[in-house]
Amino acid sequence: MKNIILNFLKINFFFVIIKKIFKRFEKNTSREARIWAKLNVKYTTEEFCRLVDSKLYDEILVDIFLIEKEAKKKLSKLNISLGGGGNYTLLYFLVRKFKPKIVVETGVAAGWSSLAILRALASNFGGKLYSSDFPYFRLKNPEQYVGYLAKN
Repeated sequence: MKNIILNFLKINFFFVIIKKIFKRFEKNTSREARIWAKLNVKYTTEEFCRLVDSKLYDEILVDIFLIEKEAKKKLSKLNISLGGGGNYTLLYFLVRKFKPKIVVETGVAAGWSSLAILRALASNFGGKLYSSDFPYFRLKNPEQYVGYLAKN
């Protein structure tokens, strides 16, 4: 609670925290969204990727393993939880497949997706990632944790 109050007093964070407080009072629809997704999903990530490009999917499995291993090792050094990642396997696959020159992401959190996208861009020999997120207001010096996994 102390860190939230200290961050609340920072002018750059004040309005963001106020919006987050109001957001807490909105109806949580995540349960309904998960149910809808379960009923409407046609393929697992693996099935989808194999339908698009089975050879590429087989190629990326080692990369995904290395990303997971590195990320878990890095996160294990922290005494806090920054949460899990999105579907970084799918993101890595799509970036490798379609070779975008620019990727924009919002909601970075710990940086699982950022790490996967950056690695895929590097494997494609180029591209830029633009990311944004709000800090973890519950932590002291919260800016240091946004995209933690993608930092050297």
